[in-house]
Amino acid sequence: MGKGPQALISYLQTNKIWVLLLFIIVAGRVWLASYIPVMEFTEARYAEIARKAFVLDQWIPLWYRDDQPFWGKPPLAFWSTTLSYYVFGVSELATRLPSILYTAATMLVISCWLRLLDRTALILPVCFVYSSFFMVLQSAGTILTDPLMTLCTTTVMLAFWQCLAQEKPPVGWSILLWSCLGIGLLTKGPVVLVLCGLPCGVWALTQGRFLKAFRNTWFLPGIVLMLLIASPWYYLQEQRTPGFLEYFLIGEHFYRFTEPGWEGDLYGAAKDQPIGMIWLFLLIGLLPWLFIILWELIFRRDKLFAKALAVEKPLSVYLGLWLLMPTLFFTFAGNIIPTYVIPMLPSAAILLVMATTLRPAQIQWLGFVFAVFFFVLLLTAYEFYFKSHKYNQKPVIDEYHRLNKLDPGPLHYTGAETFSFVFYGGGVATHGRVWPDSGSPNTKYIAVRDMWIKSFEPRLKPRCTKQMQQGDVSFWYCPSINKNGGDDSQ
Repeated sequence: MGKGPQALISYLQTNKIWVLLLFIIVAGRVWLASYIPVMEFTEARYAEIARKAFVLDQWIPLWYRDDQPFWGKPPLAFWSTTLSYYVFGVSELATRLPSILYTAATMLVISCWLRLLDRTALILPVCFVYSSFFMVLQSAGTILTDPLMTLCTTTVMLAFWQCLAQEKPPVGWSILLWSCLGIGLLTKGPVVLVLCGLPCGVWALTQGRFLKAFRNTWFLPGIVLMLLIASPWYYLQEQRTPGFLEYFLIGEHFYRFTEPGWEGDLYGAAKDQPIGMIWLFLLIGLLPWLFIILWELIFRRDKLFAKALAVEKPLSVYLGLWLLMPTLFFTFAGNIIPTYVIPMLPSAAILLVMATTLRPAQIQWLGFVFAVFFFVLLLTAYEFYFKSHKYNQKPVIDEYHRLNKLDPGPLHYTGAETFSFVFYGGGVATHGRVWPDSGSPNTKYIAVRDMWIKSFEPRLKPRCTKQMQQGDVSFWYCPSINKNGGDDSQ
């Protein structure tokens, strides 16, 4: 099949049913992203950071709390969500829409690469595999930095391959490569250089193309372009919040990976994973296709190896290094989480389709069934567990807004801020163990954690009435004394 656009159009027209099923997968993820509330911990925290930027109209610096700048990540993924708020307003779908678009764009980049490789027939099978990895489906409907990071790394890997595919490649491939590395620096930081630099460098070295890579990628001008894209934000962030560069470059990119249980993390407890845990995370990232791989290894081993060996060696080695080199790099790191493997999954999808003995139609049906299964699993987990869980504070805020329209009054939340509560409350509540309005005769509302309910009960009864229970939080309505004839001295 040819490489031209007409060949791609003809391929898609011939496979309309599969294009429709792929669209259904995307539509299903969009619906779930709009239906499930933003909950603790990471997603609510990131959504609130983006909401603050939207409300304050301040893009540099981003704010973790009202008095604390956010140093944990570069801004680009958060800016994307803030821009989405400007266009669509603050909502669940607007919060997650950038991640959905970045995931779809990653599949588009993979498709373009396969077309350039004259493997147009693999486009739909690879897209079905990639879009049905459970970790990809989860991250696609969540506000995270990983979907944008994966788009950057996938584009870099495509551009690097194209730079070395010709003796004198168009300079546009080099511009694309270094631009995406600059964008990666603004998405998750210097780790993008590891995720792409390790596999590209090792591949060029083992293939005897190191000098060609240096020349064809316009290495030195490319570094300048990358820094021109990324360095202005790093400079402004340090100027406006001194200490950022030391924390982010040394703390987040050295101590985080070399000191298990690193205590300098400003945004939650550091992880202390055992050595080699990244390999287990990679196996989890391959779900549910890991079961297909194991089935073929057990029952179709000879055919699988024969087909895998038939893939041209430079390409298979390149894809294999893309998958394995970053994993090897993180082998001895303790402070890691499962999403670290997401940028390697495009290569896994391509390798799986190239090596499997399954026919394209079988792969596509399995991908659709796996995706539907994930949607059912996610919806069931929400309806029967997370809907009433303490991580979901939207019902409390919704009840407050409903009652507040009938009888306006301030809202207080006992204890430290929870980001789900702050995000949905839009900053309307006060927080802390001290109830600032407890002596007021006017209408007031309070959300009390169960751990403190006994100490608050004398001030709640008999004036206040419990309206609902959400997880470990009870929500109370305290009408003004004039309305219930009570006494606020309780």
